[in-house]
Amino acid sequence: MQQIDEIQQKPFTRIALVGSTRCGKTTLLGVLTKGMSDDGKGSIRNIMVNYSHEVKKGGQTESVVFELIGFDKEGKQILSNELPTNKGQYQSQVFQQSNSYSYLIDTCGDTKYFKHSLSAINKCLFNLLIIVIAADEGITRITVECLLICQLYKIPFIIVLTKCDLIQSKEDKEKVIFKIHNQISNNFLYRKLVIAKDPKECANLMNLRLKKCDNQKGMICPLFEVNNINRDGIELLLQFLFHFQNQDHLHSEIKSAEQPFMMDVFYTCNVKTIGEIPFGLVKSGTVKLDQIVSVGLDENKQIQCAKVISIQNIRTSLNQARSGELICLILQPIAQQIIDFSKIKIIADPKINIPYVKSFWANISMLPGPTTVTIGFKPILELSNITLQVNLQEIIGETQFLKSGDCALVKLQFLDETYQPVYENQQFILRSSHSIAYGQVVNVSQSDLINDEQ
Repeated sequence: MQQIDEIQQKPFTRIALVGSTRCGKTTLLGVLTKGMSDDGKGSIRNIMVNYSHEVKKGGQTESVVFELIGFDKEGKQILSNELPTNKGQYQSQVFQQSNSYSYLIDTCGDTKYFKHSLSAINKCLFNLLIIVIAADEGITRITVECLLICQLYKIPFIIVLTKCDLIQSKEDKEKVIFKIHNQISNNFLYRKLVIAKDPKECANLMNLRLKKCDNQKGMICPLFEVNNINRDGIELLLQFLFHFQNQDHLHSEIKSAEQPFMMDVFYTCNVKTIGEIPFGLVKSGTVKLDQIVSVGLDENKQIQCAKVISIQNIRTSLNQARSGELICLILQPIAQQIIDFSKIKIIADPKINIPYVKSFWANISMLPGPTTVTIGFKPILELSNITLQVNLQEIIGETQFLKSGDCALVKLQFLDETYQPVYENQQFILRSSHSIAYGQVVNVSQSDLINDEQ
């Protein structure tokens, strides 16, 4: 791991590629980040996936892939002289040599694994979604669900059309684009689809609109046509990504770097000689070396603290990290405490009072679909870094059954009655095999607060 002594203040964005399975997301990710071309048989994809069995499955990605794209001051892409298969050193070198960068994250498109994509979207609070559509397939159910998520979470998006070489005629391609236009220009989304010929202008128009307000109705939606084999359209897309700016003010959960530090932990990595290393998103403030942080509750429901001894961003050691960045922290227990870092959900300034609760109240809106729910329904909750089953305990109102389009104030309880960090205004999705409802926390249940029980 490389060490950087100077404090990094590089502009950055968090971007995800979403879309149905076999639309070319992972191949596009490789073409964008490695400066290479695909051979038409998945050569790029094979070096991008996390597991060997995903190579054998062809276009079906089962896990989320984290990558990085970097630029110099003029917008020229920074590439590494390391082999693309040496992911750690490749990404670290790009990060260190870049003046600005984007976390580029590939999600799962298969219906069976789309739950991992929902989880990533909830956790990472993306600045932009790249919705990838294969020209020979068109709009699918997963495409529609991705568009729905963009609307619910107010995430800006663009369209990337792949596999145009598989379309028989120009007229067939125009039919696909027309269907995309109809899908995103309806009353629900109301975006203006434009063929991206000037990527800088497209990015600047979106930046200007997003700075003024979070109402995205009527905003342009650039469409890029790309070819992963001969790289047609790739440079235009790269220039758009360079000019598109971070709009973290759209996310109520992300606070400024001047606020007290708080970080959501997505998962922990087990590293030999070091142990469990938490990885996640800094949602508030700035974390510095040697800082004392709280890391959750012990078996007696008492706050545990640890010391930050290393901060890693893209396998590069930093003196500090700020809100919006995806980082790893190496922590050291203090006062001879024994801490299981694999169970950490939130790392924060000890001054922050994080409500750990067993249940909470939320406003939910039922999404389009055949599902009807009532008291006792037990969906999966995707809330920030929490993916757990909950029980629908109460519904406020005359009806005790909720169907497509209904809205209600409800009480949700964690099924195993464990205490989880939940706070007001957090957004979430309830799902089973597909998304069922969208919601927002309005109040934590005072009777279930851990401090009240103590």
